[in-house]
Amino acid sequence: MPDRGRPQTTDPRDIAATALELFERQGFGATTMDQVAEVAGVSRTTLFRYFPRKADLLWARQADWVESFKLTL
Repeated sequence: MPDRGRPQTTDPRDIAATALELFERQGFGATTMDQVAEVAGVSRTTLFRYFPRKADLLWARQADWVESFKLTL
């Protein structure tokens, strides 16, 4: 997980990865968006700018997976 404090740049993939780690440890229902923002080192506003709903964090990497799959065809 990223260090605490504000990062120089914000990468939504890093935020999503942090969220997935929290979901795995605590469960999806028990993890709040505030916790994700805190552990990812971003503000709540930044988190919601990239991911308006918690479920969006689950699907954030889907486009990467689809693109990776296409490259193998």
